[in-house]
Amino acid sequence: MKRKWMLLFLCIMLLGFSGVASAELILIGTATYDGGNYNLIYEDNQGLVWLDYTNLRNTWYGQLNWAYGLNAEGVLTYSLNPGISLNWKGNWRLPVTDERQADMYKGYGFAGPDGDGYHDYRYGYNMVNSEMGHLFYVSLGNIGWYDTEGNEETVYGLRNTSYFDDLRPGHYWSGTEYSVNATEAWSFRFNSGLQEHEYGNKNITLSALAVRPCDVSAIPVPELATIILLGGGLAGLCAFRRARQRRGEGTGSAR
Repeated sequence: MKRKWMLLFLCIMLLGFSGVASAELILIGTATYDGGNYNLIYEDNQGLVWLDYTNLRNTWYGQLNWAYGLNAEGVLTYSLNPGISLNWKGNWRLPVTDERQADMYKGYGFAGPDGDGYHDYRYGYNMVNSEMGHLFYVSLGNIGWYDTEGNEETVYGLRNTSYFDDLRPGHYWSGTEYSVNATEAWSFRFNSGLQEHEYGNKNITLSALAVRPCDVSAIPVPELATIILLGGGLAGLCAFRRARQRRGEGTGSAR
């Protein structure tokens, strides 16, 4: 009897833990856009859904308009994975850079905005106070061209892409103007991990990604391996029970 309950307990535990493991990046489905299907990727610790589509190079103003246009009815058609539920918290937009938190993060800018050639805690490498910087360094685990002490890295760039298929090692606009000079805006280079602002020119053409704030909830769905283990455990339990019944029948006939 004790063995029977132990097997049942193990089966329940396997099923329960199959959906518990969490990840910073979760593939939650796809979106159909402009005739193609593109991944929807949830970044848990930023509360963002990324559309895995790189818009072709355009000015800062052009990219702002492109991202805003994704919110129009019928532009995106969603196909979510089983068990996924979304609670949108805002509209599609370009990723932002939070200058207010810049002093909290130590980065290395080899040619800072003031031309000092050393540290500027808004501009440079290892900056995670922007949504693209956080994605690059934290959630994807990539390495910038320079470390926080200004040493050149031998292996760097967009080497880890996780569920992203269309994220490119290029130069992308942020949706945030540079607070010191409104003729400039922030950007991020996925080829080197450099966060910078484009000096006096929002009219140069860069690529763009779109993000949307969202809460994502999921009903755990057992993986195939878990289902096989569960089935094997139940089959073993049934076989054990039948064996005991046969032994009981054999004992009864001998008497």
